[in-house]
Amino acid sequence: LSYAPRDRAFDGRFRAIRVRVSRPHGRVQARKGYLALRTALPVPALPHEAPALARLDAREAPGDVPLRVQALQFPQGEGEARVPILVEAEPGGLEDLTILVLVRDAGGQVVAKASQQYALPLAEASRGPVLFYREVRLPAGLYSLEAVAQDARSSRGGRASASLEVPRGEPGRLRASSLMVVRRAEKLAAGREGDPGPLEYQDVLLYPDLGPRLRRGSGQPLAFFLRAWPAPGRPGVDARVEVLRSGRP
Repeated sequence: LSYAPRDRAFDGRFRAIRVRVSRPHGRVQARKGYLALRTALPVPALPHEAPALARLDAREAPGDVPLRVQALQFPQGEGEARVPILVEAEPGGLEDLTILVLVRDAGGQVVAKASQQYALPLAEASRGPVLFYREVRLPAGLYSLEAVAQDARSSRGGRASASLEVPRGEPGRLRASSLMVVRRAEKLAAGREGDPGPLEYQDVLLYPDLGPRLRRGSGQPLAFFLRAWPAPGRPGVDARVEVLRSGRP
């Protein structure tokens, strides 16, 4: 059995419910309640995600917490990609921060959800940005991403969006990942085992620049990174990158 609640205020709070039957010996198995959320999700929402989801449902556009989001695609066979999702937040003065990302397909349906809760003492929160990282696998198609940051104590938040296209791979053709501008690189520990991540190159971990525009002083390097898979029998790859300044090459 299901029902539609009369209270249409989707505030993310937990609402208790009780199910009873009129027969004296009936046995009932039912949920104790539900989170008041409008968005249909592929997996249940976690308690710490509810306020952030409610803010997305309300279509609020908070600007208290600067937020940037980016998704990159790395082909994994034909018609599927490994997609790193990165969100950067400036958490100055926050103590209980949740970062949540929803991935929607071209029809607007949520196909992936990821979140992380951060306990940020004030002394640590002012040191620098928080970097959120998750990976999902997506088939070929067009996607939109919605990222939201929500502080449980102060109700301060931020919101950002991005788009991503996962191209449909063709047999026997060149495949390439997203082009990424590298902000910095970090040396990896020696002797690491397991499958290397898409942002690992040799013995370093690469951190992308999430800003829509780049600022570099005179003489400062600008590093790019991408992966390419040549077509069978054609091992050579010729790559060209065009850099625009104020809209001009």
